Amino acid sequence: MPENFTTEDYLNTTNPYSNLASAQGALDEVDDPEGSNPLYVLVFGDEERRGMAFNWMEYATFQLERGDEALVANFGIDIRILGFLEWDSNDSIEYMDDPYEWDLCDELLADKGHYLRTWYDGEWWSNYVDAIIGLTGQSTPADDPPTAGVAPSLNELNQGIIFVLLKWLGYWMDDNLVQHEVSHLYYAPDHPEPQPPAPCCAMAYHPHFQSWIWEDGLWWVFADIPCAYTAYSWCTNCHQTIQQNSGRYPLRTLTISASSGGTTNPTPGTYIYGNGSSVTVTATAYTFYVFDYWLLDGSTYYQNPITVTMDSDHTLTAYFQYSGGGGGCPYVYTWDGQQYVMDNNLLPASETSNGADVEDRYMLEQPLVPMYQVARGSVYSLQIREFEHEHDYFDQVKLLAVDHSSNVNVAVSPYGEILTYSNPAPPISAVDKDGINVLSQLSSVDGNYYQGYNGSHITITFTSTDVSNGIKLVIRDDLPPVFEKCPVYVQVLNATGDWNTVATFHTRTYWATDIINMTGYLPDPEGNLKVRLCFVSTDKIDYVGLDTTPQASIEVHQAFLLSAFHSTQGNVKRLLVENDQTYAELIPGEQIQLTFRLQNNQNEERTFILYTEGHYSTIAP
Repeated sequence: MPENFTTEDYLNTTNPYSNLASAQGALDEVDDPEGSNPLYVLVFGDEERRGMAFNWMEYATFQLERGDEALVANFGIDIRILGFLEWDSNDSIEYMDDPYEWDLCDELLADKGHYLRTWYDGEWWSNYVDAIIGLTGQSTPADDPPTAGVAPSLNELNQGIIFVLLKWLGYWMDDNLVQHEVSHLYYAPDHPEPQPPAPCCAMAYHPHFQSWIWEDGLWWVFADIPCAYTAYSWCTNCHQTIQQNSGRYPLRTLTISASSGGTTNPTPGTYIYGNGSSVTVTATAYTFYVFDYWLLDGSTYYQNPITVTMDSDHTLTAYFQYSGGGGGCPYVYTWDGQQYVMDNNLLPASETSNGADVEDRYMLEQPLVPMYQVARGSVYSLQIREFEHEHDYFDQVKLLAVDHSSNVNVAVSPYGEILTYSNPAPPISAVDKDGINVLSQLSSVDGNYYQGYNGSHITITFTSTDVSNGIKLVIRDDLPPVFEKCPVYVQVLNATGDWNTVATFHTRTYWATDIINMTGYLPDPEGNLKVRLCFVSTDKIDYVGLDTTPQASIEVHQAFLLSAFHSTQGNVKRLLVENDQTYAELIPGEQIQLTFRLQNNQNEERTFILYTEGHYSTIAP
């Protein structure tokens, strides 16, 4: 060091927790003492990183060992290297991490993600792989700003997608880079300078200008350097967060399923939790079913809800008893911002299609909230589940977003027409097959409904009005659990006074809105606005209205299907993008989790329509 330098001329970033007796100690992957919360990692170097002038594995070992010293001292978190393997990254990739482009993180996870939670016999350790660490020397010119390290998003952490991607910066920064990104694996977030100002945090991204840095030598810098590259301590909030999650690894899986007749919260599927955490699961029976018992790893329990301690992997099944009624179809669940909630059944026309594919267009009734949102778009998630007694065959799945003004409503017809309506007029007369007045049951959405039966019908009359802008019949309908599921027939009078069927629609397990374009069918030859609904099943009708407002301006966007993950078969996206009679199949207890990307809504309201094509068949008991 120059004789005229003082401690005011440089920043000393020597790690105060350093416990390496020698460089060779680091190269042997030996910490003294070892941490009580090990993180077993498998390290992958791409071809650019492996082409370094010096031994890439020795340098990586040295920096990973330096990077966990403060973690060991504060939290017992000890990075333990299971081994080094090669990774050939795609040289055409220009991003380290980007939500809308195929990036190096995607490449790493696609190529090497299968190692997660598998056993690996290494030179120093043998254990299950808690995390994969990718080391890249590849140029990523599209990164803005330049990116040196990437860790999982919150959603990925919760799903057990545990990785770190690193691009070495320089000797005195690389151990801090390791420390920073590994801290993310314990839920410590990036943040600006702690407020009120406090000693800098290893997770802070605000910079300080540094001229010279001393760390095992003097380094010429003269640049703004983020705290994350120099600090070996954490602010109070980050310290508490890491401490609370320090024993999170190894991750544990809880596989939840349900027999016919009910569901669970969380919904059936495989979930990943931190080691030692407690998970409460609640069983909910459907109409005509009751909860019976749980089967947890082969042992029977009767309390509901049940709390499972995640000290190992567990399998939990809820069993229900049938108490009357019947029926069942695949169901769609929407992500409401906190959990997946049941919306309604799909493919109801398959009940009478004799195994032929049917198309189903359903306007979602439950909220669909983005899993995350950035300036360029939003990512939404749905689940399709089979939990009763059908074998489902899905050929296509599409998600449509209809953006519109808040002063109009949107619905989709059974034939795919996306129609708007506003304040439909209730009927002025409604009588059933026996001449009984049922007007009060159809005039408003109030739960006071008419229930049909095989052979019944209701004749509905509306007041005369201007129909030059078109005519739309708006219906609020539902179907109780029954064995027969048949369409409702919409009829109008023809010139000879006979009732002709002009449309059909299928009711669903839960209340839904249907809309029928009656333009060209009404008024009838006598000039009346009169329709008849004919029933062959016990369908419920809560409301029927006639809308004559002009079609409003709407914007329809088809979402891009990012992924389709089957609970037992893995990636089934390719089976769901085309009408080609290659099916993604579901049997009871299975699910498909779908993620879609959409541009952000530029209007006041957004309505979602789910299109599915396929069929199902009942599995004999």
